[in-house]
Parts: sequence; C-alpha cells; structure tokens
Amino acid sequence: MNNGNRNYGCRLQEISIYGFKSLILENEVLRTTLIIDKGCEIVEFNFKKMDLDFVWRTPNGLGALKNFSKDYSDDLILTDYYTGGWFEAFPVCGGGGDYFGTHIPVYGEVCYLPWDYEVLKDDEDEIIVKTYCKTMRSPYYLEKIITLKSMIPALLIEESIKNLSAEKLHFNIGYHPNFGKSFIDNELEFEIPDCVVEILWSSENSRFNLGEKGNWPYSKDKKDKAIDLRIVPNKASKVNEIINLKGIKDGFIEVKNKDKDIGIKVSFDEKIFKNAILWIVRNGDSGYPRYGNTNVVCVLPKSNHFITLEDVNKNKDYIEIEPGDTISTWIKYEIT
Repeated sequence: MNNGNRNYGCRLQEISIYGFKSLILENEVLRTTLIIDKGCEIVEFNFKKMDLDFVWRTPNGLGALKNFSKDYSDDLILTDYYTGGWFEAFPVCGGGGDYFGTHIPVYGEVCYLPWDYEVLKDDEDEIIVKTYCKTMRSPYYLEKIITLKSMIPALLIEESIKNLSAEKLHFNIGYHPNFGKSFIDNELEFEIPDCVVEILWSSENSRFNLGEKGNWPYSKDKKDKAIDLRIVPNKASKVNEIINLKGIKDGFIEVKNKDKDIGIKVSFDEKIFKNAILWIVRNGDSGYPRYGNTNVVCVLPKSNHFITLEDVNKNKDYIEIEPGDTISTWIKYEIT
C-alpha cells in the first residue's frame, strides 16, 4: 500500500481522526476522506481546483467524534454524534424501532459500526479499496468496492449485501449525502427525472402542507400556489422541510450552483433506489439538535418511500432477501 509514499496521481493514506481509523483517497482533482471506524462516513469531498468541499459540517463538526457512544437504545445517537458527513442507512432508512425482535436506531446500524478495509489496487492511475463489515443486531455482511480513477472527480461505490441468517428477511437502504456552506451559499437548482412529489413530513417553516402531492417539478404550497421545486430556497428563506420523491424514472439527482458554475451529481441503481428525499434546512430549525444553526441541502436516494418504520412495515415498503442470498447495488458521487 502506498499509504502516503506517492504524492501524485491516485494515492491513499490511512490517518486517525480523534482515534477513528480513516482513509484519505485522492487524485489530481479530488480529495475525499472516509471514517472507516464509523460506517465509512465520507467527511470530505473536496474539489481541489476550487478548494470547495461539498460536505456539510454540523456545529459540532468532527469534534462530535470525541464523545461517540454506541448506545443503540438511544435514537438520538445519530444527532448527538453527527459530523455532517455522508453515510449509509441500513437495514432501515428513516425512523428506528423494532426490527425482527431487536431495536434498530434511526437510519439503521451500519453508519455507527466500525468497518474493515483492504486495498485491492493502488497505483497512480486507479485506486480500488474494499471495505466490509458484519452487522451486530441484524444478520448481514456488507461489502463495498470503492473506486477512484486518475483525473476524474468521482467516487464509485459498488455494494453487496448478504443475508447470513436462516430466515427470509427484509431491509431498506439509503445514502445520505449532505451539502454544506462552501457549495450551497449561492443560487442552487435541482435536476431530477420525472417522479411523484409527496409531503410526508411538514414543519412550521415548511412551504408545504402535510400530504400534499404533485408531479415533479411542481407542488402547491400552503397558499395553494404552484412552486417550482427545481429552485432551491436560499438561506434567507428560513425553510425547514422534507420533500419525498417517489418512483424516480432515471437513477440520478444533480444539484447545480449557477454562480460558481459547478454541481454534484448523485447517480444510483434505479432498481434499488426508487425513491428519494430532499432535506432542505436554511436555518429554519429550532431547538434540539442544532438550535437554528442548520444550513444544509441533502439528497437521499433510498429504497423505501415511507419514513417511519411502522408505515414501512404496514405498506410492505421494503426489499426482501432470502437466506444466504446476496443483493448488489451501487451509487456514484461525481462533480460536474
């Protein structure tokens, strides 16, 4: 493994962040950092030409790791120790609760677990890293093949999920990339394929009523006015909202910053990730966990449409997997 000996082309280096084993993957145009010991969470996705890091930082930032706890009975584990990084949700994607006789916290368990890694290829043209983990409360083995190629500002993640049990199970999966200050402070625009818009959660500072439905890119607001959802509310809007997207026809969501002439495209396996959430908070939150200091735009491709585990189970809104079977999928983050 190069591990810092090569300072050109593709390279990687193992580091420690507050005692958490982490990996820097880097080429000529992109530097990305993954916390291997905390779900392979991506805490840096930096376009080097502009020194523009797309990843959001919560007010606690990486310092949240210093007090990290794995108390799975506490559904505040996510927000208490959240850095703002990009994480995977599995085997639930949304609210926690009872999962085959055990409690699974919000967004599952793999985002809280330490993973292992193995370098499969390490040269100046391409880096390929395998990361893997066995879940603790649910019986799965997950493996990710992460690829970074020379001169390309993109990270490809190919994942396999194996049911280790003797029972037929079901799960949901999602990827939760959050975009922060460096990227979202200017005018933003979504590019999203045809889908159904539905509001499954609404706050005082949401533009939309609970239950409102429409067809992308329009939905009616609380004043019955058609809103073009392609235009992302700016920081002055003080919004706090979640927009559910159902049945995305093609597997991608792109966010563009017109002022800086740059964007990020999240491409994904449309056979698995049929739905998505747009989470937009422009300091319109109040109280716990960030007390009005949340400025983030998130796109969350996911397998399920419903948010709560109760609604997921009631509507059989999940993926079934037979004993011993493996299901494969993929996601790609690319600067455009």
